[in-house]
Amino acid sequence: MWQMKYYKAAYRSTPNTVVTSADVGALFGTSGFIKFTAHANDKSFFGGIELLRDADRLEEHIGRFATGGRYSLLALTDFYLIDFRRINKTSKEKIATDMDIYEKLFVVTFDATLENVIVVNSKMEGIFKMESPRQL
Repeated sequence: MWQMKYYKAAYRSTPNTVVTSADVGALFGTSGFIKFTAHANDKSFFGGIELLRDADRLEEHIGRFATGGRYSLLALTDFYLIDFRRINKTSKEKIATDMDIYEKLFVVTFDATLENVIVVNSKMEGIFKMESPRQL
């Protein structure tokens, strides 16, 4: 579910000079499929994006981008991890601990109805917030 929602949002919000692709790792000779790449037509950047759920195998995903990791052959200029977590399943302390591990981690917290969503960057700053009007 999150994969296609992310792809649709990335496609709609990037200029036509940026191409977003899904599951392309094997095309570049890597042993795994990176969830998304985004590259500029002028080759000024080539970024990788991995999606996670509830910090599942966070360390493993981080390692994929490291020198010698699965995605090191891609020659990415940048990369990010986006982790989707249900609000009642996680705590701010756990998110903060994970943010200390990796500066390119973004955490998307949401409630069961998806009416309340907050995106937090590695500095624990809310960079996007959507709240249900019923709670206001």
